[in-house]
Amino acid sequence: MSKIRVGIAGAGFVSHIHMAAYEENKNLFEVVGVCALHPENAEKFVKRYGLKKIYKDYYELCKDNEVDVIDICVPTNVHEQIISACAEQGKHIICEKPLTGYFGEDMPDVEKVGEIDKEHMYRQVIKKIAGIENALKSSNIKFMYAENFVYAPAITKAKKLLSASKAPVLELRAEESHSGSHASYSRRWKTAGGGSLLRMGSHPIGAILHLKHFEGKLRYGKPVKVLEKKKNRM
Repeated sequence: MSKIRVGIAGAGFVSHIHMAAYEENKNLFEVVGVCALHPENAEKFVKRYGLKKIYKDYYELCKDNEVDVIDICVPTNVHEQIISACAEQGKHIICEKPLTGYFGEDMPDVEKVGEIDKEHMYRQVIKKIAGIENALKSSNIKFMYAENFVYAPAITKAKKLLSASKAPVLELRAEESHSGSHASYSRRWKTAGGGSLLRMGSHPIGAILHLKHFEGKLRYGKPVKVLEKKKNRM
């Protein structure tokens, strides 16, 4: 079986975590190279892991015919544009969480997130997600979320209980306890797109969505999904 050839966008803290996983599965993956905003970080990354290539930017990475999938390990505010570039070049995608957010792009003079209407921020994010979804569908590529928490023993046990009991899930509670992100961009709204609920809450929320998906297929033959709450408009 031929190996899956990976190109990594980003050379910060989380890219090393991903690289550790690839090194544990060398029989399945070959990491070809990396690109980074700061070339010196890419050089250190390549030297540390013995990779073949440094790309000057993600455009060059996406155009490399020796790469099958792009692993996006960059600040949240550039996820969307790299996803778009991957889709244009037909590259499969692994994307770190969170997928995207609102970064004040259309209000560059506003410094505080609290000064912007939440409904406006929400609508802007919905537009971004719709654009991402359309790009992925039109390119027929695989889009993968870098999350292994759904394979944790507690989640696996819950699924076994659901399978055995065939009972509905009446309530789900989850939490994430953490000392804080190592990434400096996570402390700035205009690069992170949100606070701890967005960055840390994605783990337990992902587990809850996974369990409801599993429950739905088990009981009804189709997953239980989140619906957008429609406001009553007079």
